[in-house]
Amino acid sequence: MRSNLTDIEYRPDIDGLRAIAVALVLVCHLGIPYLQGGFIGVDVFFVISGYLITGNIARNIERETFSISGFYERRFRRIVPALFVLLFATTVMAYLIFLPADLVQYGHALVAAALSYSNIYFYKARTGYFGASYTNILLHTWSLGVEEQFYLVIPLWMSSTGDRTRLRRGTMILAALVSFLLAAYLTFKNRDLAFYMPYTRAWELLAGSCAALGIVPAPRTQASRKWVSAASILVLLACAVLFSPMIPFPGISALLPCAATLGLIQTGGGPKTPVSSMLQWRPVVFVGLISYSLYLWHWPVIVLMRLGVINGLRDRTMSGGCVVALLSFVLAYLSWRFVEQPLRVGNLSRSPRYTVFAGVGACALVLTFFAVMFDSEHGIGHRFSTPALEIGSYINSIPEMRAGSCFVETGFSQYNKPQCLLMSPDKSNVLLFGDSHAAALWWGLNKTLTQTNILQATLAACPPTRGQYRRSPCSQMRRYIYEDFLPNNQLDGIILTQRWTSVQDLDRLQPALEWLQQRKVPVIVVGPVPEYTAPLPFLLAEQIRWENPQLADGARVTSLGELDREIAKQLKDRPGIAYVSAWHAICPEDFCREYADDQRKVPLQADLDHLTNAGSTYLFKTLQKNGNWPLR
Repeated sequence: MRSNLTDIEYRPDIDGLRAIAVALVLVCHLGIPYLQGGFIGVDVFFVISGYLITGNIARNIERETFSISGFYERRFRRIVPALFVLLFATTVMAYLIFLPADLVQYGHALVAAALSYSNIYFYKARTGYFGASYTNILLHTWSLGVEEQFYLVIPLWMSSTGDRTRLRRGTMILAALVSFLLAAYLTFKNRDLAFYMPYTRAWELLAGSCAALGIVPAPRTQASRKWVSAASILVLLACAVLFSPMIPFPGISALLPCAATLGLIQTGGGPKTPVSSMLQWRPVVFVGLISYSLYLWHWPVIVLMRLGVINGLRDRTMSGGCVVALLSFVLAYLSWRFVEQPLRVGNLSRSPRYTVFAGVGACALVLTFFAVMFDSEHGIGHRFSTPALEIGSYINSIPEMRAGSCFVETGFSQYNKPQCLLMSPDKSNVLLFGDSHAAALWWGLNKTLTQTNILQATLAACPPTRGQYRRSPCSQMRRYIYEDFLPNNQLDGIILTQRWTSVQDLDRLQPALEWLQQRKVPVIVVGPVPEYTAPLPFLLAEQIRWENPQLADGARVTSLGELDREIAKQLKDRPGIAYVSAWHAICPEDFCREYADDQRKVPLQADLDHLTNAGSTYLFKTLQKNGNWPLR
């Protein structure tokens, strides 16, 4: 009887496709401009995994050589050794570096990674993938959790259907459809749930399964194969360029990269096309061969760079990114050569099955022991001196922003208009308008400008631009301020600021500046404050611990100094607009102030870029002292 299964003997083009997937993830995590959509590389991996695993199971069932224990033995040999080596290495690094509270959280993530439920853990910990905490060194293991949960179901499903091809195909199509509809719905209702859960990601793996079982037809003619392969690679690259963390994902948006991956899989197994020839180029195939280890190691290396551990490297620089990429490749090769290969094709590959299962269980127990110890010893705080612990305690300390009333994080309905926009008959009235970075200025403004009534309109991640209103809370806030409040109230000034990332932020602000100029509302634009790749209190605690006074400076994002100068240049001599350089006040020479007080007890910032209350006060006192603040 002729098999209906797609030929899944070793295909170098699939290793080439793995290389593209891991490269996309790497450039995305490195923050390479114009490739923010590189996170789709994980979706490419999902489709490939579904295709290979399902095809191998189906072929072994057809040959009557399939066993559940044999399947899991092969999976353990493929996945676990390299993962556990990584987990032991990151455990050592976490012990050496992390503050007590972070070490406790690391322990929880460690158990989740060792027991294959990282995706569920990070969802329950409310760790959004695109806004991850600085110490989430195991965040990338969420995708392994999804795959390993798929491996729990697919062999049982496939073996239970036996040789009933129609039943197998029908249930697979139905499951993929239900999973996709759930993902599409939940992406708009609860994005993190849709992102992390196995039942909303299953359709991506099942798409590969459908290709392996012949449900997804392959192009028949060579001409059509060339066209499909070319279109698929272009779609994949377009998604990497055009997608961003702001799009609703996964769900409908994930259809494009998954369909493109299917197109490349279905056109890569026969006569060569220009695209499959590129994917089978030996250097590309080699990257694909080490792609699993490269995926495992790249994220911890990036995290360590951002924490200032890799001394001398700065985030968002070409040299820093190149060094991180090179180090990731070296570690990946060593992992592949000395961990993956021996257990799959070397001498250790002939070890008995029970030895594999016992070894996995023993390593999981040891890792769990470390996690329990970290938790029971409250993060082993004696590793740090008292001054280091005191400065570290400011991490993510919430500055007084009038949160929940004048600074809101979700719905505009929470914003308290009567309280936050109350005009004073006895003082000058100035509106502070922008995002959380604007809200972080309120404390210092209120403490230093005693003759000014500071009105406040601030919403998380909401720049004070004008126009292009949609249905989002930010659009509701901006529409209300520009079209209702300002036309009906005479202000003595308005302060605009936000988290500045590039000069394009100023371009988007221009319509608001011109509109305010026309109405002769005095405008003060406050520029960027220093930003770090890890929270400043953490960096200062490590600085004290390791007696390295340059550690925090090495983790500062230097590009913001150039951006500050460019904004000042563009706003110079604009009538009715004053530019205030917060950067120059905090970084007057070749250094940036890191403490808000002369006793070096309070950090200037509470996290990567938000000022503490004391830091906000220091900023405005310094501006007034130097005569650089236009109001009193």
